[in-house]
Amino acid sequence: MSYQDKYLKYTNFKEISQEEVFYKKYLLYKAKYLELKKISEGAEVNEQIAGGEKLFNMIFIGPPGGGKGTEIQLLQQMGYYKVSTGDLLRDEVNKGSKLGLSIKKDMDSGNLIKDSIVNKLLNDKIKERNNGLIFDGYPRNVKQAKKLDSMMKKNKIKLDVVFHLQTSDKVIISRIAGRYICKKCGATYNKNGVQPKKEGICDVCGGKEFKVRDDDKISVVTKRLNEYHEIEKELLGYYSKKKIVHVVSGEEGDQQITHQQVLDVFNKL
Repeated sequence: MSYQDKYLKYTNFKEISQEEVFYKKYLLYKAKYLELKKISEGAEVNEQIAGGEKLFNMIFIGPPGGGKGTEIQLLQQMGYYKVSTGDLLRDEVNKGSKLGLSIKKDMDSGNLIKDSIVNKLLNDKIKERNNGLIFDGYPRNVKQAKKLDSMMKKNKIKLDVVFHLQTSDKVIISRIAGRYICKKCGATYNKNGVQPKKEGICDVCGGKEFKVRDDDKISVVTKRLNEYHEIEKELLGYYSKKKIVHVVSGEEGDQQITHQQVLDVFNKL
């Protein structure tokens, strides 16, 4: 069965919302990926899908709600590895190591984790896997960017590309501020997209009470966007001088478009 046939099993184009279209296109991409995966095992297929003979090291700079997380998930399916400082810290805590216990103590006390600890964990991850790295949420300033440069140089690898995912504040506020969740099971809906099939009743659990998460309120979203723009300006100024910044669009809300733009950049590297 071709990936189109698999996709059509899930598809009914009558009266569907924009978010449902997005999800169905994701199913199409996923089905295509699974079919291509049969070509061979492991890194060989990852390299074919990635569009070259290697996996690239990259940073994503993009606003909250701009589609960055979804794109990173698609790249992970192709063999890429997301490097998040938050994940690294939590993983070390879960190991129960001496360092992990120290990190947990600071976390529980609300203390900031020392840069030296974060840098150690990052350096260990770079040593462990030196290609196909996606740095997410790091660096957040020029000082951290220079430190990352130093760590990569020490490990004899380089940063291949910085993706600047552009999505307007207006679109992001519309996406995030429209979200609400079922109080009972946490199922997510959107006033501007997918809503319960039966008004006022959760599709998943039948719950009848809904709420807006605190971090989805317009005032909170606006504050997060203002903070992001400060980081964006500083990092783009630094990496633009290295001529490795490539712009991709998250404006359309169509992950297939964004993902194809990313793959097109890979083919040029």
